[in-house]
Amino acid sequence: MTKVTMIVMTLILPCMALSHRQMTLEPKQREPCRQKPWTILAFFNGDNNLEADLIDDINNMETAVDTTFYNAIVEMDRIPGYDNSNGDWTTTRDYYITYDPSGDRIIRSELLRDLGELNMGDPHVVIDFVEYCKTLFPADHYLLILCDHGNGWYDGAGSPDPLFRGIGYDWTDHDSIGVANGEYYFILDSLNNSLGEPLDILAHDACLMAMQEVAYEVNDFVDVIVFSEHWEPLDGYPYEDIFSWLNQNPNATPEQLATTIVEKYVESYQPGGSQYQTSISATHSALILGTPFEDLTQRVDLFAQDLIDAGGLYQTEISAARYYSQQYGNQRHIDLYDFAQRIKNTDNLPTSLRASADSVLAAFSNAVLAEGHYTVPYGMNVDSSHGIAIYYPTDTTYLNYDYASLCFVQDYPYWWHFLQGFTGVQERPVTAPSDQLQFSLLPNPASTQFTIQFSFPIRSDIIMTVYDALGKRINEIVCGVQNPGNHTLYWQGQNDAGNSVPSGVYFLKGRIGDYDITEKLLLIR
Repeated sequence: MTKVTMIVMTLILPCMALSHRQMTLEPKQREPCRQKPWTILAFFNGDNNLEADLIDDINNMETAVDTTFYNAIVEMDRIPGYDNSNGDWTTTRDYYITYDPSGDRIIRSELLRDLGELNMGDPHVVIDFVEYCKTLFPADHYLLILCDHGNGWYDGAGSPDPLFRGIGYDWTDHDSIGVANGEYYFILDSLNNSLGEPLDILAHDACLMAMQEVAYEVNDFVDVIVFSEHWEPLDGYPYEDIFSWLNQNPNATPEQLATTIVEKYVESYQPGGSQYQTSISATHSALILGTPFEDLTQRVDLFAQDLIDAGGLYQTEISAARYYSQQYGNQRHIDLYDFAQRIKNTDNLPTSLRASADSVLAAFSNAVLAEGHYTVPYGMNVDSSHGIAIYYPTDTTYLNYDYASLCFVQDYPYWWHFLQGFTGVQERPVTAPSDQLQFSLLPNPASTQFTIQFSFPIRSDIIMTVYDALGKRINEIVCGVQNPGNHTLYWQGQNDAGNSVPSGVYFLKGRIGDYDITEKLLLIR
């Protein structure tokens, strides 16, 4: 007993006498290593209340890593006041993960860099980390894990606080990586350029990121995306389980590794799993981006157009389908497949709407690589999860107009129009025969004035209104009954009050008798 006590004191007392600076390990100078099948890059933002959990994640990695087959590097920032282990350093460090079977909470991996305090909500910090590791640890494939708090494309409660946007909340610098503001897109676009090809796997060890809107932001820059529709328990990924599998399958394809992450994650939260708990249910999915997801997105856009067409007369049925759809910790996120399936199975809805819903369901088989879920005893029921959530508040009062900035909305706007309540109004371009209706809009773009010319054969109700990109009305150009013949209207870039509006994208929405018109206007001052 005495001997053991003296050994412990010998180890602890000198540490207590050292300053933080003295305890900081000197980073080692490294030459680029040989190319391996995989390099795993884990971006751990522990500059918040998840600090202790992320230290545990590093320890879990250390118990299983085999650097013979792959590289694993963690960049982690810490915060004062939560966890005082490992010398309580609060800077940002890069560690090359090395094997340590001790099972304690001491990080024994190789320190590569101590970067001082960094803002983990700055996109450039992520980019620097990946590019630094790409130089030193070349690989056939790269897996980037973003690990921290998450809330999808944006916080559903509409909080203006940047700490509740996107992913990665840095409490010291009061910042996060936004999705709707373009930061998330910028990171993956930049990495696509530096890697010279799409990232093999982008995984999110974070809550609520498995969304149509999130995936589409990086559709051109990532091959496989992995994420969760629901909250994640604090334990997050079962890194020991994932690394142990990779030790046995070092030449795994991106599809195989992504599928394994999904499977190991869900298994770990089931009875007998390495992280079983009873309060938060588990969801995880992997999607094939590129053409399969683009196809799904196009079908969602057509589905939204048919939802708009069916609105009004069928609003009760559509609202009921939304009400009963699978939802998550952020209750403005619902499972896309479950909603489409409920629309398809509602017999009295229009055949065209039910067919477009079925088309969305069919696209899941190509876009969703892997999906798993498990409902724990005291958690939310997630049994109707299928891998992709979508933003769908129950009332237009709760709409967040930052949504209009997303790539999904810019390229495929009809879901956003549907959310805004454009029900019962067909938003498709004019399809009338030329002998019934003629329409032109010139010039476009314009700097001062758009000229709108049209003709129609019979006396008709006419309405023409300009909206901004957020769906807010700018100027009603005409509204009333007009005689048949040729007509010319002008929009001079002004609002209803006669004040000039700034440069930007606007939309002309109109109805001429039975025909509906939507035109995009580009105003350049």
